[in-house]
Amino acid sequence: MEKFLTIIIPAHNRKELVGRTLHSLEAQTARPLDIILVDNNSSDGTREELTRWQSALDAPDFTIRVLDCDTPGAAAARNKGLEAVTTPWVMFFDSDDTMRPSHCSRVIDTARSNPQLAIIGWDVDMHLADGSTRRGRFARTSSWINIFHGGFATQRWCARTELVRKVGAWNPAAMIWNDIELGTRLLSAGGEIACIEGEPSVDVYHTSDSISAQPWLQRLQRMDATAAIIESELPHEKRHWADYKRVIAAGEALRCAPKEPGVEAAARAMYGRALSRAGTFSRRMALRLAFNHIRRFPRGATAILSFFK
Repeated sequence: MEKFLTIIIPAHNRKELVGRTLHSLEAQTARPLDIILVDNNSSDGTREELTRWQSALDAPDFTIRVLDCDTPGAAAARNKGLEAVTTPWVMFFDSDDTMRPSHCSRVIDTARSNPQLAIIGWDVDMHLADGSTRRGRFARTSSWINIFHGGFATQRWCARTELVRKVGAWNPAAMIWNDIELGTRLLSAGGEIACIEGEPSVDVYHTSDSISAQPWLQRLQRMDATAAIIESELPHEKRHWADYKRVIAAGEALRCAPKEPGVEAAARAMYGRALSRAGTFSRRMALRLAFNHIRRFPRGATAILSFFK
């Protein structure tokens, strides 16, 4: 049978974690599958671990390629993998998460049964650092869910390879929220979207060395820059959502790292700029309410802002 789906997984210093992801790929019931692993400047033996797995499991119906990407960042590594894709559908995945055995079969069956589809998504189970589990929703056709709930997070969708290339692939300039930024462009491109219903078949694990481990001052700078990119890609009537996103980030910074050098000044400056751009009284009120809420509580600010879309 002709290969239909390629899975791209970038990895940077994941020697101790990537095995869990690779074993979940090995357990997939779907065949054939095309796997592209991209080592992104690892220094801990990750490249050797990927090569060892390739040598052990590469087969005609389970092809594995290991590529190298010298440009730092997951976006660049994913694009390196995308260049090598020859199948009509592509799925991006992270090197510390897992898919249950039926996952790829569900995706392929959905795509083959609905040849008009451009994007297929699914919900995931997110396992948080505190031991709790939350359901992460796919965006379906909602820009709001994408921007404020990570609805196009890397592990929640796959798409036609041609579409991902057409919209410009991953943007290395988006140093954070790059999945949200790509999701914005994918939604803007149009095309039919389906969501696989039922129990999630992907498990996402939040680890101590994830993006959230970056210093908050650096995170704020990157969030502000990516928000500007997303803003430019939204319809005019939704561009204020970028400032909603900035205000949530500023409030989180003050709640999580109030004593980290430079954070308070940067967070309040980001909040102040967003407030000054609010075009109506109701939006200014929404920003104030959300900012003061998120400074104290980890959830609920997005619900407040949803009344002022």
